[in-house]
Amino acid sequence: MQKKIDAGTQFFQSQPLFSREDIERFITEYEKHSGESAKKMLKMSIIGVLPLHDLTVMPILKTLPGLFIPKELEERMGTAQKK
Repeated sequence: MQKKIDAGTQFFQSQPLFSREDIERFITEYEKHSGESAKKMLKMSIIGVLPLHDLTVMPILKTLPGLFIPKELEERMGTAQKK
């Protein structure tokens, strides 16, 4: 992230984030590396979105570098799919 800030990036796009904690960590990292407020960062960021429609894609997604799917989300999807 710091290299991008130093190079004058115009915006960030994150990997898909599936939890509030992941979004907060993304914001904290930006503030730490840039020394600027999260308010500015949120104006220049696209938080990755990836709709998860069923569990069949989960094994593939788990192999992607930089993508973290919380266990709780996977469990909730499994419960919902059984209904």
